[in-house]
Amino acid sequence: MSDPVAFVTCFGKKQHTDVHKKTLNCVFDHLLFFENKITREEFLHSRLSVAIYDANSFRRDVLIGAYEFDLAFVYNRKGHELYRKWVALTDVTDEFEGIQGYLKLSITALGPGEMAPAHEEGDEDDEGEGDASNLQAMVLMPPTIKTEEYHLFVKCYKAEDLPKMDKLGKCDPFCQVQFGGTKEKTKMVKGSLSPTWNQEIQVPVVVPSMSDRIAFTVWDWDKAAKDDLIFTTHFSFQDILRTPKPPFWINLYGSKDTDNGKVQLQMNSASMEGTWYRGRILLGLATSKVEAGKLAVNDTSGATEPKPVQFSLLVDLYEGTELEGGSLDVEVSMGKVSVKSKKVDVKGKTALWYESLPEIKIAAPEDPSQIPDILIHLISHGLTKKRLGYLRLKATDVMGFDHHPLWYQLKPNPECDELGDEDIAGFVMLRLGFGQTAKAPKGRASISRPPRKNYEFRAHIYQARNLPAADEVGTSDPYVVVRLGSKRGKSQRRDATLFPQWYETVKFDVELPDPLDYAPAINLLVYDWDKVTADDLLGRCQVPVSHVRQAFPEKPQWYPLYMDDPTATQGEILASFQLIPKAEVNLFPAGTIRPQFKDCIFEIQAVGVRQLLPQKMIAAQNPYLEFDTGTRGTKGGVIRTKACDDPEGANANHLEVLKLPVKLPLDPLFCPYVNVRCIDYRLGGVSTPLLGAASIPIAPFLPWGEGTEVVQEESAEYKAAVAAKAEEAALIDIDAEVDAGAGVPGLADDEQAPLIGPDSELSDVYQAQKDGGPTLFDLELQKRRRRVKKRKNPVPKSRKHITEVYKVSNVRELGEELGLNARDVARLLYPILLKNAELEKAVAETSLQRTIGDVGPTSLCNSDGYMEEEGDDDSEKKQVMTELEKHLELPFHEFPLFRGRTHGLSALEKKLAAKTGGTTIRKAGAFKGNFRVLEAGLEKLAKPAPDLRTLYKPKPVIVRVYVLRGRGLVPYDPNGFSDPYIKIICGRGKHKKEIDDREGVQKKTLNPDFYKCHEMEVMLPGQSDMNVEVWDWDMTSGDDLIGVTTIDLENRWFSDEWNAIKPRPVESRTLWNPASSNPQGILELYVDMLTPADARKTPQDVIAPEPPKKCELRVIIWNTKDVVFKDKAKSDIFVTGTIEGTDKRLETDTHWNSDDGRGMFNWRFKFDVEIPSPVSRLKLQIWDKDLLNPNDAIAEANLNLKGFFKKFAKGDAEVQKLPKQWITMTHPNFEGPQGKAEVEVHLLTEHGAASLPAGLGRDEPNENPHLPPPKRPETSFNPFRIDKILAQKWRRYRWYLYGCLLLVLVLFLLKFLNQLRVSQW
Repeated sequence: MSDPVAFVTCFGKKQHTDVHKKTLNCVFDHLLFFENKITREEFLHSRLSVAIYDANSFRRDVLIGAYEFDLAFVYNRKGHELYRKWVALTDVTDEFEGIQGYLKLSITALGPGEMAPAHEEGDEDDEGEGDASNLQAMVLMPPTIKTEEYHLFVKCYKAEDLPKMDKLGKCDPFCQVQFGGTKEKTKMVKGSLSPTWNQEIQVPVVVPSMSDRIAFTVWDWDKAAKDDLIFTTHFSFQDILRTPKPPFWINLYGSKDTDNGKVQLQMNSASMEGTWYRGRILLGLATSKVEAGKLAVNDTSGATEPKPVQFSLLVDLYEGTELEGGSLDVEVSMGKVSVKSKKVDVKGKTALWYESLPEIKIAAPEDPSQIPDILIHLISHGLTKKRLGYLRLKATDVMGFDHHPLWYQLKPNPECDELGDEDIAGFVMLRLGFGQTAKAPKGRASISRPPRKNYEFRAHIYQARNLPAADEVGTSDPYVVVRLGSKRGKSQRRDATLFPQWYETVKFDVELPDPLDYAPAINLLVYDWDKVTADDLLGRCQVPVSHVRQAFPEKPQWYPLYMDDPTATQGEILASFQLIPKAEVNLFPAGTIRPQFKDCIFEIQAVGVRQLLPQKMIAAQNPYLEFDTGTRGTKGGVIRTKACDDPEGANANHLEVLKLPVKLPLDPLFCPYVNVRCIDYRLGGVSTPLLGAASIPIAPFLPWGEGTEVVQEESAEYKAAVAAKAEEAALIDIDAEVDAGAGVPGLADDEQAPLIGPDSELSDVYQAQKDGGPTLFDLELQKRRRRVKKRKNPVPKSRKHITEVYKVSNVRELGEELGLNARDVARLLYPILLKNAELEKAVAETSLQRTIGDVGPTSLCNSDGYMEEEGDDDSEKKQVMTELEKHLELPFHEFPLFRGRTHGLSALEKKLAAKTGGTTIRKAGAFKGNFRVLEAGLEKLAKPAPDLRTLYKPKPVIVRVYVLRGRGLVPYDPNGFSDPYIKIICGRGKHKKEIDDREGVQKKTLNPDFYKCHEMEVMLPGQSDMNVEVWDWDMTSGDDLIGVTTIDLENRWFSDEWNAIKPRPVESRTLWNPASSNPQGILELYVDMLTPADARKTPQDVIAPEPPKKCELRVIIWNTKDVVFKDKAKSDIFVTGTIEGTDKRLETDTHWNSDDGRGMFNWRFKFDVEIPSPVSRLKLQIWDKDLLNPNDAIAEANLNLKGFFKKFAKGDAEVQKLPKQWITMTHPNFEGPQGKAEVEVHLLTEHGAASLPAGLGRDEPNENPHLPPPKRPETSFNPFRIDKILAQKWRRYRWYLYGCLLLVLVLFLLKFLNQLRVSQW
């Protein structure tokens, strides 16, 4: 038997489970959590290894088997997880061959902020319940995993042109292969830059494998210091399995320097793109199916190299823009061959070369993957020579000799500190041609600067969005610089916004090459203005001149902004461009770029601010809110609330309705953002620090356009007026289709004719209307209601969906929906909208009924993301698999306020920001409220704004938090568990309410059962964020926060939908920790809120589960048979029994000297269990007792008693029996059955056990049933019983003794007779 313990290694950290004593099958049920701040590339290159050891107290632990996973393999699976999968363990030390056991595990690999998939409890019950009456069916058998063994061969032949890694210009290289938990290397070749190994690394692989990335590295050996990494690459095992690779060259790239700095190590380990050629190596990759794999390094013969072909690279260098530095040249290299341009001076960020570089010729295989990359370096010649920027291209990118010149953006050289964080290396125009030398052009035409032509360039700058913050308060003061060639222009500045609007045309004259293919790209640079320090670059983008036309563009385009990496974008700018020859400028007059606007009232329903953080360690005292829509600095462009400290500054209730006159565009593309700033009014206005800011899009609140997401419920009169105004143009447009119609705008009175008459297909509608009956829309509404009732689960997606279903304000949409032509709709629409206000009321009522009435418990359970418990009783609790607020239409919008910046950081700020992803931005609180857009002049017809002070007057509310249980908590103790307890906090400062249930700690568990109700009184609206925290209890050190979930109480208290949900559903809420970007577990709870009067009348729910029944499990071991021998031809058999998860281990007496595999016991085990029970496995083991050595494990069986227990729990019987049965037992190291045991099982309640007493073994009271002493053979006895030994010897050898005694007597008698005769003579 082993004492298994699991060790898991990830991110260089190792953790382990508990040790399980003397078992071949164990249940760990242990959660291990690893977290590390690394790049995404490093994360996907990481591995996780699991190793099972046999734990020893004094000797080293012995490896049983191991398995390795690529995190990329796990991350790329559905849900980023590997869920409850069996894997076959192998001995990676190669001491033992074949499968050494099986391990079931789950692995989840998550990036920042990603959620682990939720699983219902039934998903984990993949072992089933078994047959409750058949013991053999309960035996858990090992998984049947069909595996195949392979050898992976990595053949390392030789290398060329390796870098000089040692001070003496030498290198001592060797190769290393790492895969599937194994690592092996070739021999080291001393002092060679072109070594020859001719060795084959042989790696055993068991398929299926969850590792696919083979890490191949080249190292420089050092005698005294740590070996230096030269190069890293990765291969796919599956690719090699499908297609072996004969000898091929792989080109090495990394750092130019041989230092072991951070940047150099990242380049050489393939975590960062290498900028320098480091030689090449000849490899071969293959696999072979084998019977038993073995790790080895073997010598092999030299390889036949791929046949080389002569290639040529032609480079024409034209010019560069956006360049820094005084004197520059360009170096182009391919493999070990390089050429340089002449040095030129930079003028106005532009350098002119216009030269053809010498032809580069290399010999390389015809296979494109073996051809070296093209490296282009921009070199500055100042006091020292520095490589400012580089570009690395594949040869296939420029294959052929007929390419046009192209502009290339150079990347900053990570090894050079000449450029600032916000600088780019520049752009160069090159013409590159590559191909076989035989196909290269024989001569090369000289290049010269093309002729120039004068243009007027116009950059139409509209607006920007999501700009990074560069000011300490979390905003920026942005302006735009436009560059084209050597000319530049600049926009106006917009203050304190991340969503600026300019609507400005920047224009200037510029001289550009003709044709424009040679022209540089347009550069847009967005800066943040600073009063004292230098302005900070917020982002840039480039637009090719070839995309620009002379005419004014129909629509502008959003361009993503970036700093130095075009793939790492942050923010966008809306712009369009014109490029007009100077001679044609008069043909394209400049006009306004402002879109068509509509006068509106932007209504702000400001409820208040929530959870404001202190500013410079001073708590919020008297905050007020300030709003603008990019009109800051204009008269009436900013509107403010009053300063407020009720009930406290950090959670002030402003409860004001503000109305800001604005001009909003008809096209939502141009719709601005509303800027919200929270300012603290201190010392009577002497100090007004900004506490936080936000920019909120207005487009979702527009009552027109496709961007509308928030639907406004307005009065019928207002809707009719807006519809009449909006549809007037539409009705005129269909004038040609309408022959006549009374009361329809745009139609003459003499053209009236009955469009719907007695003879028309809508005659029934006509007659109904004539008689004062229901209108066409009434009938349509009734039809829709009938359709809704027929639906099984008529759950609307949102209020927006409801309103869209019943929208009647557009002629054509309504006609298509009702199946009518435009003429019929026009005939009916106008009078109905004006006179039939009941229709709107009916629609609103129906919407409300469907929104509230259908979102009851049944609807919630049938929606996506909900789960219903067993039973059809509507009073039962329902389970929500996520936070409930994700499924509710909330009464308020909540917008986070931020403070901090990502750009313009000081040296100290950069040091602090390095721990938070390079930013000081953090959430500083939230603004809570609603917005509404009304058309100016019609606002008096609109639904009146709510009286917030009356509607949301603070009142006491009793909050009851029913905390049920935690699932999958992160371990915080060294034993791999936590000791969790609940703490609930609402509010701050003097208004803080707290419940600390440290006394209710649940010891040593990651799945605690709390089942407790916590009650507190709060004032709403006000301190609405309730934090439900889970802490880890510690005896000596301070307690650790495991995670917290935040519940917005007022969003629920004022939500009609939440109030309609009865009973309150159970939520599965994710726990988060401020120190981690990953979830820390799940907390199941539900919340109820009552008025004090209702709370006094309503008792708390009884949520504690019914206590488990105390029961007694009796297991009778009658006999064994077919037990294999461990001591030659006999065994000293005994049987042990254990309930999994407990330390109680019982054993029978010993059947000594069994020579036929049989054992007789008649022995009773007794275990105390609880029903229902979290543990339901009975482990039975057959042993061979040794007196001087450890006992030998012969066989084992794990019985899943879940179904047996469940059947007993459902019934009311006091005794449940499984009759005497034979079960087959096995051993994982040996094939086939290793023995059988005859077993009987009884399960009794506590009362039943007292009524039917029975002793352990065969002790008194020996009854229920009576167990007689076994009738064992006489040969079965303890070897330390001398009397038994003598009796056995007597019985076995007595006849021999009798014969010997008789012989002695005969001899004695003969001797006596002989002496008697002699004496007579």
